Amino acid sequence: MIKHTILAAASAVAITGLAATPALSQTADWSGWYAGAQIGYGTGNADWVDNSIYTAGGIGTPILSADPDGVLGGIHLGFNQQYGNIVFGVEGSFDFSGMNSSDPSAAVPTQNTDINWLATIGPRLGYAMDNYLIYLEGGYAAADVETLAINGGGSVYPTQEVHHGGFVGLGAALQVSEAVSIGAEYNYVFLGDKVHAGIASGFGPLSIQVNNVDFHTVTARVSVKLDKLFGN
Repeated sequence: MIKHTILAAASAVAITGLAATPALSQTADWSGWYAGAQIGYGTGNADWVDNSIYTAGGIGTPILSADPDGVLGGIHLGFNQQYGNIVFGVEGSFDFSGMNSSDPSAAVPTQNTDINWLATIGPRLGYAMDNYLIYLEGGYAAADVETLAINGGGSVYPTQEVHHGGFVGLGAALQVSEAVSIGAEYNYVFLGDKVHAGIASGFGPLSIQVNNVDFHTVTARVSVKLDKLFGN
């Protein structure tokens, strides 16, 4: 419900700005605060490695290599400052994610990996050509990674941890009015390894290490310049 509310609100703001703001002047100005929404698709990787006695091999034994993928969408907020054709900026974004993977084995028929959310923040450097903007970006990234294992005997072993790392990407935007721009963006997200410890029902403490968590995302975006939206 919260996911739907945030996306619906961001989309409503963008649509309102597009309908109610003046047409784009001959020379676009990218400077100022902006906010918006994005939606797209992500695909990636996450490796499970035994960190206890999950497998007969014990610590260090590879368990599986998951390939979570799915739809993601959320909101962003940023600030740009334009000097001639050069645009410096900073942006933060938050996405709810439906990226998931199911990798059953004979002994453990349920082994799921889910990326529940993704957050990024970092600087951007762009080049403006009137109402077009192309840019590079990078910075800090974090994602919530959840795992679930249920073995043949019904023992349930859930874990959930936030992984931290970075991202790099590129994008392009087009101002369609003085307030509204549309665009597309690609990002590569790379996150650190982390131990996922938990309790397996009917068994006891277990832990796995989730390594090599990285993924690629492609999103379509709508952004609204806040000074134009509120008439300042």
